[in-house]
Amino acid sequence: LILRTGPGAPSPCHYNGVKYYVELKDRTVNKYSRIMGLGNVAVLMVFFCMMFFGASAFGGASQPLILNNFHPTADLGASFARGLVGCAIISGYPLMFTGLKSAVHDLLKIESSPKFTKDCISLAMLAAITGTATFVTEHELGPLLGVVGALFGSAVVYIIPAIWNLKVAEQMPFFKGERAANVLLGLGGCALAVLGTWVSLTEEGTA
Repeated sequence: LILRTGPGAPSPCHYNGVKYYVELKDRTVNKYSRIMGLGNVAVLMVFFCMMFFGASAFGGASQPLILNNFHPTADLGASFARGLVGCAIISGYPLMFTGLKSAVHDLLKIESSPKFTKDCISLAMLAAITGTATFVTEHELGPLLGVVGALFGSAVVYIIPAIWNLKVAEQMPFFKGERAANVLLGLGGCALAVLGTWVSLTEEGTA
């Protein structure tokens, strides 16, 4: 379950999906689908490889941030990798915050509000995120990714598609028993979300 939920962490990145489509040069649905499909496969492969090689190298002693298993100063390769992780974090969080900001503005219906109002809300969100981050240590990173992957990964892969398919099946049924199949898919996703979360938290408690 941890192996399944871990790679689910990068999957819920569709909050910028519409933005990426709009900004795609010479965009078509087929071109967009191909690019996003390749991107998702590449990200999943990276997560699988990191989890597999980390577990193979250190076994039960693997730390949530696998680079912490290497010497903090003597291993030049690990030090270089830490620098790359820092660059990835610095460049990645603005992309995620863009999606959060757009969603919050849409939810609060303030797109047409003055810039000062929107800036204040953005600063408030940044303050809340920063304040929360100060209470989270790197040792909590593993369980956090596991829980995020279990909840959001199951939702994106199983639960939400099942709900959408149920809505579509009411208008255009594709095969006999489709409704039952989608109900089972959704319930299976809920079960995986609960079990994945429980296993991630249990593993942390026994570590």
